[in-house]
Amino acid sequence: MIQQVRHTLRQHMPHLGRGPIWVAVSGGVDSMVLWHVLRELGVQCRVVHVDHGLRGPESDADRELVVAHGRAWGDEVHVHRVDVRGAERAGRSVQMAARAARYEVFHACVQQGPGTLAMAHHADDAVETFLMHLLRGMGLQGWAGIPPVAGPFVRPLMGVRRAEVEAYARTHAIPFRNDASNADPHYLRNRVRHELIPMLEALRPGAGDVLVRNVGWGRELAALAGQAIAPDQIAFAPDAEGVSRLPIERITASAAPRLLLHALLGPKGFHPDMLDRLGQALAERRTGAVFLHGPWRAVVDRDALVLGPIPGEARSWTIAAPDDVPADAPIRITPCDAALPPTDPHIACLDPAQVVFPLVLRPWRPGDRMRPAGMSGHKLVSDILTDARVPAHRRPHTMVLESDHRIIWVCGVRLAEGVKARVDRGRHLRLEWRVQPSG
Repeated sequence: MIQQVRHTLRQHMPHLGRGPIWVAVSGGVDSMVLWHVLRELGVQCRVVHVDHGLRGPESDADRELVVAHGRAWGDEVHVHRVDVRGAERAGRSVQMAARAARYEVFHACVQQGPGTLAMAHHADDAVETFLMHLLRGMGLQGWAGIPPVAGPFVRPLMGVRRAEVEAYARTHAIPFRNDASNADPHYLRNRVRHELIPMLEALRPGAGDVLVRNVGWGRELAALAGQAIAPDQIAFAPDAEGVSRLPIERITASAAPRLLLHALLGPKGFHPDMLDRLGQALAERRTGAVFLHGPWRAVVDRDALVLGPIPGEARSWTIAAPDDVPADAPIRITPCDAALPPTDPHIACLDPAQVVFPLVLRPWRPGDRMRPAGMSGHKLVSDILTDARVPAHRRPHTMVLESDHRIIWVCGVRLAEGVKARVDRGRHLRLEWRVQPSG
């Protein structure tokens, strides 16, 4: 394994070894092994441990293990305590808040120096991420998976399998801590790790090695595609008024028009389903076809795809946290204990773990889509309103609530799948929609 890590360092991180670097160490087997291997290779290690304080005595034991080995090995250990419990009160996912807090600490570390931080992601982590991207929908970034180098962050174990890491820990008697949350099936990554990948291995022995190889190829394909698309992305840069234009011929003549559209409009939040329809409209030269998402409008002009802000955008509100709702917003959000489901359609109870702040409350637009609760597929909001028999004079005043660019509530009409609070599960968020006047 030492040789594989040395090869990865030479290939992707030739600057390591010229000075100290940060090493992120949680106390788990991967990071403890990374720390040991880098020391064996002569790298000067400055350890950073982020204590989330989520598991009580278990978190304390993680911290104590890392600190004790820093003393034994003669390396600096910097402990940073972060508060992510507040995320629950703010309606954010604790896992997402913990990740954000970690990276905030890591960025602060590299800003103060040294300017490189090593993380313990390995080949199996990259495979899991790749499969998760496949399940969620992937563009070029999905192909790349977890890169060996991303700005100041490096991953020397990227060419090493999990089994090799664990064998190295046994051989060298490296102590480590186990995090019980890594077996919790509530998280998609754990189900991919403990269910999907073993099933693939059972279907075809050796599938894990093949997936590792494919992830490497995918990373190279993403780099090649990025190089090919880069000139079009540059040409699509917005003008002084924030409007971007790209000749239709340039799109339809591309060897990968769908990838190109995804690269151009995906960062604006346009859903792949909408991009497929847009691609068809471009191919058929349907001049005047309009595709809307959030504040953006994509239009098939006579000879170009035009992207710009929606003119005369109606009033919308950004809600930073449950306790930070704009005073004039027609919605109230309050945390409350689990109770019977509301019978009033203007009240919704949401699972805080499934809601990402800030939220956006805005009027619905043609082309908006949502996956309604209890359904396996998405529907146009216009169809949801038709099904709910919302009167024509009320439709222009219908609002939707977005979380992480995803509609989670057609206010007063229908909730999205996966966000409804469970009666048997702790605290939740109570949303009360204040019916708007019809004008």
